Amino acid sequence: MIISGSDAPEKSIEDYEPALRKAARKRLKALCANPDSKAIIGETHVMGAGSIARRYQDFGGVVHYIGKPHMPIFQYCLKILQEKGIYPGETVMVGDSMSHDILGGAGANIDTCLVKNGLHSAAFRGIKDLTDLKKALAILCAQYNNVHPVFMVDRFKWGNPLPDRKHKKRAGVRR
Repeated sequence: MIISGSDAPEKSIEDYEPALRKAARKRLKALCANPDSKAIIGETHVMGAGSIARRYQDFGGVVHYIGKPHMPIFQYCLKILQEKGIYPGETVMVGDSMSHDILGGAGANIDTCLVKNGLHSAAFRGIKDLTDLKKALAILCAQYNNVHPVFMVDRFKWGNPLPDRKHKKRAGVRR
């Protein structure tokens, strides 16, 4: 059984229980690739796959976690990056979850960047100045073993890629 994400945001954990009980009785092992407890779809917070996986464990099911913050995913990604000449000191884990993104990145000994408008956006509401921001961050980090992100950004938005000069064709050169 694979537990991968919030396939139906309107569902509650109780909606999954009959299937989870049946799978646990059959002693199926589950693989949870994304153990986030919550996810954001648009403006709505929804239940994440991690909640389903933990409920499966409540019924006696065995779950193998490979997603953040667990080391296998970081080790795998860092290996791929190193094969391309990119090393941990040149890597940043960007995410909106202290418990998965920031703790996972810190555990893998890479820099981290917290996106403030994500899962923890409520912690940053009403911030007026740097002092307020430092207080809010200290309160948030105290809940996560005092692990602090190295960087913070207000929001994360995908955009157009930056030009990459080394892959541009030169005038008059055939490839």
